[in-house]
Amino acid sequence: FTFDKEQSLTLDSDSISGVQGMVFDGAVAYLARSGKISKGALVVTVTRNPRGIAFQRETGGTEVLWTLVDGDPKDKLLKLNAGDGSLITAFGSSGGVDAPGAKTEGIAFGASKLWIVANDDDGRKLFKVNPTNGSVQETFNLSAYPGGFVYEDVGGVDWDGTNLVLYASGGNRLWV
Repeated sequence: FTFDKEQSLTLDSDSISGVQGMVFDGAVAYLARSGKISKGALVVTVTRNPRGIAFQRETGGTEVLWTLVDGDPKDKLLKLNAGDGSLITAFGSSGGVDAPGAKTEGIAFGASKLWIVANDDDGRKLFKVNPTNGSVQETFNLSAYPGGFVYEDVGGVDWDGTNLVLYASGGNRLWV
């Protein structure tokens, strides 16, 4: 059996009913129903569709490619070795963490932080992310009052050495 993103129980694409008990050990769910015990896992979808990429040279000279990858229910943030493309498994769980949004559009590295933009259903957002562990340190709602000024989809983000530069996905607009 599997859980989809709305947490419906299915077995071979059919809904499961008559559940009498369930326990989750952190990796596998066990389900008691109709005199049987079944086991299954949570379904997470990760594609090979990149949403953004950023470069970082770490102290010590390691070159890193930060990559946002489309996923469901959330996109994923991966830390890759720029030399050979392998996952740097010391980051997150085996080299990746959940991105802060489900509809990420871009990533930049600057001022020793990762900056991720997303066009989530509840507004356009900019996330300041810790590159050591992937945790969100601050969230900026770019379309909320007071101070919000972005009312169209953000297409990406870059770091010019001093400032963040955001650009619109469907127009000729830049925000610095």
